[in-house]
Amino acid sequence: MQTTSDIPCRRLLKNDKGRQVFLRENPLLQKGLSAGQRLMYFSTMWSYLSGFASVIYLIAPIMFLCFGVLPVGAFSVDFFARLIPFLVLNQLLFFVAARGRKTWRGQQYSVALFPVWIKACLTAAGNVLFRQRLGFAITPKTRQKGGRPGH
Repeated sequence: MQTTSDIPCRRLLKNDKGRQVFLRENPLLQKGLSAGQRLMYFSTMWSYLSGFASVIYLIAPIMFLCFGVLPVGAFSVDFFARLIPFLVLNQLLFFVAARGRKTWRGQQYSVALFPVWIKACLTAAGNVLFRQRLGFAITPKTRQKGGRPGH
């Protein structure tokens, strides 16, 4: 049974392995893959970098409030003419891809787990570039005393 404390551990292991495959064997350069398969591999590998984007997303308001540094230097009609269609199209594509199911929980997990994504990027890069061993934590297969049941 998966508990909330198991989630980061399992995601870290899964993402470490995925990044290793990309960095060592680069599926984008393998022969015999269709354009769609290459696009899906690229999409997966690109999503692993979301932890770094989340840091910027979370730090930008603090930078503005403490130092007056704006995250965007333009507040014109030109800026909003590009931003609003992008945001609307983004949400429409989420809706279509999810076939009407709500995707907010996945987006929340992605932002909340940014330390896991960053750690996975760094450990996979350390493994491939510097031959550092990947840590491997075993998660319990049964509910532990005091643990919450998974949902």
